[in-house]
Amino acid sequence: MALDILTHERYPTYGECIYCGVSASKAKLDDEHVVPYALGGNIIITDASCKACAVETSRVERVLCKAVLGGLRDSVGEQTRRPKQRATNGSFVASINHGPRRTLTAPISDLPLLPQCRYGAGPA
Repeated sequence: MALDILTHERYPTYGECIYCGVSASKAKLDDEHVVPYALGGNIIITDASCKACAVETSRVERVLCKAVLGGLRDSVGEQTRRPKQRATNGSFVASINHGPRRTLTAPISDLPLLPQCRYGAGPA
């Protein structure tokens, strides 16, 4: 079975915030990605999110896409609005032969794909 992937599709507004239901006549609505852009989302619903809800979804996406999946996103080269800021090296803590724990660095491509946290920094 073939999988059809929609890319850069835009869908019309529902006339209200898709999260809280505030009407477009009462609040300015902004475009909303169906899947976060940082996770490869390119499907947009136009005028779909009020400012208050956009702030909340942005906060959640920031934690998810940077703190939780940042290392994985860097490893696989997922799309980003700031490609020049993409990490090329990551750090990790290791103990060799039960010696003292040391922080070491390595190229992102040599580190394991661990979605738990960004290399070198835990979730905020």
